[in-house]
Amino acid sequence: MEHPSETTVINYFFKIVLPSLLGLGFFLLSFSDALAASYYSAPSGSGSTCSQSAPCSLNSGIGKLVAGDSLYLRGGTYNGTVNISKSGTSGSLITVSGYTGETAIVDGGGSMGEYSSLFTISGNYVHLSDLEIKGGGM
Repeated sequence: MEHPSETTVINYFFKIVLPSLLGLGFFLLSFSDALAASYYSAPSGSGSTCSQSAPCSLNSGIGKLVAGDSLYLRGGTYNGTVNISKSGTSGSLITVSGYTGETAIVDGGGSMGEYSSLFTISGNYVHLSDLEIKGGGM
């Protein structure tokens, strides 16, 4: 049996193998966006799934987040401290946002100590929107 020439192997690679690998890569990237989840919190939320029908507490919702996920805060006042230590990526941010048409407030009640933080973000690629943060104290 005769072996294929080097030119034939190179042509096969560039015409068949490389486009297939690129296509697979683009598919996997688009599929990862489809896996992004949406979670929901409410001031009196106690659900464990953090769904629209069973919202969870703010910190429980934050605990579920991974790159690409969003947490929507239903309207009302959330008391206590918040720490977001998880990171998204440049292409898949972690988003924490007030629910459309409602006002979500994180309120420390002015009782925070001098060296305490009401709302801390130590992760990277975290996006906040439509939230009111007040009452950090000092």
